[in-house]
This record gives sequence, structure tokens and C-alpha cells, in this order.
Amino acid sequence: MRRKDRQSQSLLDLSRELTAAISLEQVLEIAIRSSASFLNRESVILLPKNGGLEVSLASPGFVVDENELAVAEWAYKHSRPAGHGTDTLPAASLRFVPLLTANAKNPVGVLGVKPNSAEELLTNDQRMQLEGLANLTALALERAILAKTAAQSEMLQNTEKLQSALLNSISHELRTPLASITGVITSLSESEKAHQPSHKLDPATRIELLDSAAGQAHQLNRLVENLLNMTRLEAGSVHLNLEPCDLQDLIGTVLQQFTTRLKDHPLQLEIPNDLPLVTCDAVLIAQVITNILDNACKYSKDGTPITLGVVSHSKTIEVFICDAGEGLEEEELEKVFAKFYRGAHHKNTNGTGLGLSICKGIVEAHGGWIKASLNPDRGVTFRFSLPLNPKKEELDE
Repeated sequence: MRRKDRQSQSLLDLSRELTAAISLEQVLEIAIRSSASFLNRESVILLPKNGGLEVSLASPGFVVDENELAVAEWAYKHSRPAGHGTDTLPAASLRFVPLLTANAKNPVGVLGVKPNSAEELLTNDQRMQLEGLANLTALALERAILAKTAAQSEMLQNTEKLQSALLNSISHELRTPLASITGVITSLSESEKAHQPSHKLDPATRIELLDSAAGQAHQLNRLVENLLNMTRLEAGSVHLNLEPCDLQDLIGTVLQQFTTRLKDHPLQLEIPNDLPLVTCDAVLIAQVITNILDNACKYSKDGTPITLGVVSHSKTIEVFICDAGEGLEEEELEKVFAKFYRGAHHKNTNGTGLGLSICKGIVEAHGGWIKASLNPDRGVTFRFSLPLNPKKEELDE
């Protein structure tokens, strides 16, 4: 009676542990560990995949050969125990038990246990424990598999929604610069083909059209860069090319691209001359500054100033860009870094809503942080911080 009580308590503890398990991997680990504890035997769990059974987890160093795999598949197809100590294929070195539940037509998998010697057979108590272990494991596996399937289905739906939102968002953003560039090229072409001097464009107009086309081309290039970076971030394939970088030179390079757009916004620079070198991916950090500066120009009225500054600390360096635009609501300061989020005051402004989300991904990949804050008078200040000398293990995390 005491032995039966201990067995019942062990199965009850196993049931609680399996109930608390969240992932499929946790269920498999608990089942293998419990098999060793209950029966003092090595074990293996096989789950269906690609029309057959594959080993999902086994005791350390335990290998299932092709003959044993054939016995496991028989137990799976016929929903009956097979192998060592049974009436079916008893010459096998393992005993395979199908993992059955009341809701499934087929077993969710197969549990195999290996005796310590060919002559050792399970006692009646051990067979009852094995049956209890198999039943509890089957229920936990079914629940974990259903949860994983539901999560994959939800992720697929979210991916489809993301793709749809992305296509809807960028369709207009692509058409506008392309239409402008096409218009400029058409006007210049017609001017060159005109036979009458009065129909030809004067040099000042041609330069103005070319500048407009160049600006639209830069805008189109930024859009493509954002889309590529977003794809890389989503796929987890961003590989940082870390090199010592002079941030002052990097900012100067970015500002050269904004010469035309900053004509309408007085730019105030607050950059010390003695900045230390920062180890970063210069191309990606330039993209971060470009995206934030682009937002500052886009969401600020003409004539309002923009401030770009850098603050050096002992182990980090901080970049901030301050505008005097319409700003954000207090509750939007965190949301603004989400994909496709557009501020309540900026629904009608052109943009995909990806720029700041990309900034967040790039900065965090460097081991830094980025945040937004409201200015005392009006506008928003975006700040991001980078470690001066990031450690590789920190970036890997």
C-alpha cells in the first residue's frame, strides 16, 4: 500500500509539472526525465513528421537505429504497444508505447523505453507507471501541439495583415516620387524635342526640375532602404559591421543629403569637437539619423528650427534631434516606435510608419536605447544612445 501510495503521488506530481509546462520542448524534457526517475531506464519520444516518425528527444547518448524505428512506427500505426516484453516484435531491444488521447484519432507520438539488460522485464507496478506516464505525456503533448499550431496560425494571420498593411502603405509612397520623376523626365524630353525656342525650357527651370527629381529620387531611395532594413530586422538577419566611427563626420555626411530640405528649417548643431570614436555600423546609424531627421522635416512647419546634438558620457554617446512641430500626445511616446504607427496629428502626412520602428531595431541591435520626449514648448525630441565599445556577447543577447 505504501508503494502504491508513492506511485500515485509520483504520477500526481508529474501531472502538476506537465500541466505547468508551456512549450512542447518542456513537455518532452519532463517526460524523458520522469521515465528515468520512475523506471530507471533510458527513453525516447518520437513524434510524427513528414509522413513518418522522428526522434524529438531522447536520454543523453541514446540512439534509435532503423530496426527500432520500424517497431516504433508499427506501434504508432496500430495504436498498440510493441517491442521488448510485448507479444508484437518481442525481439526488439526497446518497448514502444503509443501516446494516445481520447480526442485524437491517431497517437500524438510514441514513447520508447530501454531495459538495462535484455532479460529485464517490467514488473506489474512498472507497467502501470509506464501507462500512467504515457497517458499524462500524451495529454500534455496534445495540448502543447495544439497551442503551437494556434500560435503558428496567429503568426501567419499577423504576417498576412502585415503584408497587406505594408502594400497599402507603400503604394502611395512609391507612386508619388515615381510620378514626379516621370513628370520631370517627360518635361525635359519635350523641351529638347521642341523646334521653337519659345517651347524650350530655360536653364533655371531645367535646374529646378532636376533638383526636384533628385529630391524625389532620394526620397524613393530612403523608402527602399527602410523596406530592406525592416525585412532584415524581421528576419533577424541584421549583421553589424562594427568599426570605430567619427560621429561628427557621419552626421556631416547625412546632412549633405538634406541640403535642400533644411533650407526651410534653420539647423542648430550642438556637437562637441572632442567627441570620442564610437564603435558601430556607420551605415545603419546613418540610417537612424536620416529617419529621425526626415521625420523632423516632415512634421514641422517651414521656418521652425531643428536642433541636432551629441552628448558624450563615460561609456556611451547620446544623439538627440529636437523639432518644433505639432508633437505627440503623452500616451504616443512609446507607440511611435511600433510598425506602421502614425501620430494622431499626422494621419494625412505621407509616410509608411516604418522609420522609427527601424531606428529602434537598429539601435537595440547595437546594445543601445531610443526614446521620445515632449519639449516644454512644442515639438518632440528623439534621443538614442550607443555604447562606445560594445561587447560582442552583449550584442548577441
